[in-house]
Amino acid sequence: MRVAICVFVLAAAVAASPFLDADATITAPASLPSNGTHHRHNGTHNPHREPTPTFKQECNCPAPIIPVDQLSAAQKCEFQYAHNMACFYRAQGGCPSPTLAC
Repeated sequence: MRVAICVFVLAAAVAASPFLDADATITAPASLPSNGTHHRHNGTHNPHREPTPTFKQECNCPAPIIPVDQLSAAQKCEFQYAHNMACFYRAQGGCPSPTLAC
């Protein structure tokens, strides 16, 4: 029984495979026919331009609440920088890019 199944599967695989000696080359015509409507471009593309939308929001972030005597000067500077960075991301670039000036 197993031999018969193996022979059947082998015969089906051979019958399903394409012929190895078949020529599968496709040739294109030497030149395509032209009806005279082909226009050449002179380097300029579509002159129509639309303004690119900007999705920036206005920079109106509330002032942060910084503890008075619990942070050093460097920590306060980093706290302010983190707040400015959060405001910059919230406004999607509407605020100036913050810099760490400590």
